[in-house]
Amino acid sequence: LVYAYHEDRKVTPGDLTKIMTAMIVIDNMHSKKEFNAKIEVTPAAASKDKKLPAAGETVKLSKLLEMMLVGGSDAATDLLVSYSTSSLETFVNQMNAKASSIGLMDTQFANATGAYSTRQYSSAYDCAVIVQYALRYEPIKKILMTAKNDIEYGSLEGSMQGMVENPSSLQYVGFASEKDMQLVVVMLDADGKTRQKEAKSLLNYGYKKV
Repeated sequence: LVYAYHEDRKVTPGDLTKIMTAMIVIDNMHSKKEFNAKIEVTPAAASKDKKLPAAGETVKLSKLLEMMLVGGSDAATDLLVSYSTSSLETFVNQMNAKASSIGLMDTQFANATGAYSTRQYSSAYDCAVIVQYALRYEPIKKILMTAKNDIEYGSLEGSMQGMVENPSSLQYVGFASEKDMQLVVVMLDADGKTRQKEAKSLLNYGYKKV
């Protein structure tokens, strides 16, 4: 841990929840062949996200992962959860079991999308641990590296950000590699106006001090 401020404060993780969701989906796969599995689009999903094919058509699991992590699609998340387990409750239980297994003390999940809930929370420290674990999943790392970065930082490899409606806040994670060292930056309840400057300052501080 290089630098922290209120790292244990429990706040809503927003779309960063989807990183844990992606890990559970991959954990539940029987083989890498399932990345090519075709999942039927439901009417509910099609109406929720117009970027999905029409109801009744199919989309690859790998494409749904991309739509979930890069596009923040809740509809893609719903389809992945339905494909992965028998029920949302089972899936959320798996999320919480994994959180416990990797030692997260300030995290609890109530849904897979990151929708606001008083029963769903995490901390900046726990989110950083989640990201570290997720980057060991090559498919997740590759997808996050395709995300459009709005922070100008030469060694920044990938990022993810999202909003939550109630209360309104910006959640951000980014990771950079420089001189054979990777740094992960997590900012919860970030100020949209200063986020870019603060993220760059944190990365600069990390590579200067470590």
